Amino acid sequence: MRSDATFFTLALIMAYFGTTAAKGCPYSIKRYGEEVKWDIIEAGTSHIRVVNGIGATIIAKKNCKLSLKGLPRFEYTISRGDSINRQS
Repeated sequence: MRSDATFFTLALIMAYFGTTAAKGCPYSIKRYGEEVKWDIIEAGTSHIRVVNGIGATIIAKKNCKLSLKGLPRFEYTISRGDSINRQS
């Protein structure tokens, strides 16, 4: 019984501090306004993705603020969510 209480206490502490699940940030990459790629990136990380044959770095800060590097700025844009669900 003591191990159950210890496990419950640790689970409660982890839930309080938010360490049980990572925050996912959905994003959409568009070329001239048309969606070409969407995915979910973990907050506070960066990923390298291939978009239309070009390597791009997608960066998500802890608050899910997104930035895109490696693609022409005026041709490609990045935004939160996807074309179906913009409020994510």
